[in-house]
Formats: sequence, structure tokens, C-alpha cells
Amino acid sequence: MYQKPSQFVKEITAFSTSISGCISPAAIIMFSKHQGCVVTAAMEKMGAYNIMSPETVIVGDYQCQFQHTIGRNCDAVALVFVMDRNKPLGIGETQFHAALSSGLLPIGHAYKVTRVKDNGFQTWLIARREGSHELLDANTIWNLAYEDPGVPIELRVYFGLEKDGRMTSFAFHEFFGDNAESLRVGGIGIKKGDTLRVYRPDSTTALSSIANVSNQMRTFKQGRTSGGDKWEVFGGLIFNSCDRGKFVHGQPNVDSSPFLDNFPGVTLGGTFCFGEVGRGYIKESQEQKLGHCCLHASSAVYLIMSYRP
Repeated sequence: MYQKPSQFVKEITAFSTSISGCISPAAIIMFSKHQGCVVTAAMEKMGAYNIMSPETVIVGDYQCQFQHTIGRNCDAVALVFVMDRNKPLGIGETQFHAALSSGLLPIGHAYKVTRVKDNGFQTWLIARREGSHELLDANTIWNLAYEDPGVPIELRVYFGLEKDGRMTSFAFHEFFGDNAESLRVGGIGIKKGDTLRVYRPDSTTALSSIANVSNQMRTFKQGRTSGGDKWEVFGGLIFNSCDRGKFVHGQPNVDSSPFLDNFPGVTLGGTFCFGEVGRGYIKESQEQKLGHCCLHASSAVYLIMSYRP
């Protein structure tokens, strides 16, 4: 995978077109280094120019280390699943679906980004409260984050950025601190005029979302097994935030329970992440209503794989 996001997208679409005759794959699993800079830019390019069909499921980890056999230094890699237009008769069809359990709670007011700069990996910004001259500062952020009792000391705080462009998008960036002039966050792609909200992990939000995902999977399962077309779920993957355990502690296998309860005996694998990629859900989530959110934090993203003979 080349380091340029445009080349990343080009290689994915070229491969899909060569095998399926369609520019959009059935599913993509992405892995990226450096706080997801390549994946962030690639996802924005796909959305802004309608390059990728909304039906394409995309999951992964946008802040990780990975191994590959490409033979050159890579900032991101993708495992691409496409339909084979020349598949032999008698070969069935595989489908991919995703579900998201969010775990972040918005706190405080909305702010507008008034100044921004980045170094290719991190961003420094200044944000002003909408309708006011009040600037967002670190003291305000931490006071909001620790307002409720029982919040862990090692709390991670995130900025949710709503980006206005040809297609509204939404992404989360981890807040690291401030200097005399600006706030520092992970990742890039933030622009002047973006709307900013502060988010922190929340156990009530996470547990409620897990219950919703379980209900979504139950409905999905019923739809797969009724009617003339019978689909069999044969496997699943979960991309689980490393932070989730701090907020749903004392309850083992909580994040895997929606899949295990609805598809007992079906193989489930997964990985712990510092940044989850998720797109193409089986049901619209609260985060999707904020925009086309593909890059998440403190979440669990599920990939469900089913087969029809």
C-alpha cells in the first residue's frame, strides 16, 4: 500500500473493478499506523466524491501495528473482498454486514474551529464556542470530563468533529493537551469551520448500545432465516476498543455477547484497537445520524459474514 491516500483508494477500486467489474468491493478490512492519517484521508475521499458505494462494508483498526508481505514500507493496508463475476456455477454468495456499539457521551457545548495546523500526524487547533467569544481550553475540557464521580483517572477524552463538505462527515480525534495557544489532538483532516464537541467514554452509553446491537443482530438473524432465501452466518470479527474494559468492567465478554448470544457455535475472532473503523451498518446508529461517521473511539465494531448456497 502506497502512503498517499489517493493511491490507496485507487488500488482498492482498481482491484475490485478487475475482479468484479464494479468499482466498489463487497467489504474492506483496513489497518493503519500514525493515528489513521492515511485511512482518515482515504475515507474522506471515498465519501466526498461518492467513490465507494454505501453498501460497501468497511471495518478495521486505524491506529495499530501490522505485518504484511508487500515488500515496502506501508502506512496502511487493506484486505479487500469482491464478488467474482466469473465464479463457476454452483458456488454460493457471501455477504458482509457490520454493527456498531458506541461508548462515547457528548459533554459541554458546541464549538467552531477557528484556526488549525498539523504536522501530518497530529493537529493543533483553536475553537470558539458557537455564538460567543469563549475559547475552548484544557481546563474546561478536563472539568467537564471529570464532572461525574467514579470516572477513571486514566480517562481518554475525544473531540467529535463534524466536517462540512460535499457530504457531511464525522470523525473522532483523541485530545492530548494544550500549549499556550492551541489544543493538540491526534490525526489530521480538521479544517477551519468544522463543528467540535467534547466526548468522553461512558458506561451507561456503552451498555445501552450493546443491548441495542444485540437486538439488531436478533432482527438480522430472523431476516436471514425466514422466507425463501436461507442465509447462514458462518463467522464474525470484532474490533474492540482497548478502553472499553474500564467502563464495562466486572462483566466478562460483554462486548462479544451480542454475537455469541445470537449466533451460538459460530466462530468469532477479533482484536483490541486504539481506533475503530466502521461503515455500512445493519441498522442506522445514533452516531450515523450525526453524519457519515467511519472512524470511532471507545467502541466495538462487529463484522458479520453470511453465506447462501
